Amino acid sequence: MADPHESESARRWPSVAGTAPDGLPRLILTVPHASNALPDWIDVAGETALWKDLSTQHWAFDRGAVPLAQAIARKIEVSVIGGDVSRLAIDLNRDLADQSIIPRQVPGFGTLGFNASITSPDLSARWLLHACFHAKIEDELSAATLTARFVFLLDLHTFDRFGPGNSYREVDIGICSPFLSDFGRALHDILRASTHRRRRHHQVDVAADVVNVRLDEPYSADHPGAYVTRRHAGGNLHGVVIEVCDELLATPDDIKAVADLLCAAIHAAILRVDQLNER
Repeated sequence: MADPHESESARRWPSVAGTAPDGLPRLILTVPHASNALPDWIDVAGETALWKDLSTQHWAFDRGAVPLAQAIARKIEVSVIGGDVSRLAIDLNRDLADQSIIPRQVPGFGTLGFNASITSPDLSARWLLHACFHAKIEDELSAATLTARFVFLLDLHTFDRFGPGNSYREVDIGICSPFLSDFGRALHDILRASTHRRRRHHQVDVAADVVNVRLDEPYSADHPGAYVTRRHAGGNLHGVVIEVCDELLATPDDIKAVADLLCAAIHAAILRVDQLNER
């Protein structure tokens, strides 16, 4: 069986996102860390071995995020906007003023020569990649607001089981909701209600709904990594970050199980927002 994490930068989004119940509000799904590709003008000569190792790591991209986004798009009507450049070239999920937007060093790997001394034309080209990604989001959101009272922005990410200092993360699926919107609160509560708490260090079993769902883990709503939703959400545009541990996405069956769980909760959360606003 093919590794679902392999060659994710070369995958294409489905041209047809599937069907949804009549009246389901528009959904925009962003995957800023979809790709582990570097722009063709960035030269890794002299760092070939380093890049070969680094390009498969979470430092380069969100492993499993692309097949999960595709599985979600096959189940519900959603527009998918995926980043097409590695976060090591420029992090599409960071403010341009953030010092970490172009990392000069990576823990355990050392200095990145291709980022250590960047020329002005190179920097301008990277900023343009960032601007184009967010312009796509703005275009999709503007179009959606013409036909839907409420629009929902889902920013999808994956994370490693072990965090800073090699600390074990108990969370399996995290919901981060800047501004704690009705949608973010509803999505978290519905996921919690439809799953069973996993005992510490015990195996995740998505098919049996044994999953730890947490609010504002592994990152909080004010973390720099919530930039996409903080920038684009507000008012009738509900934004939420969904973080999934990449351990849950090891096989196509695993990915489908996570997508099924998320899609059911997303649909129910949207209906709850509608009901709240009918009162």
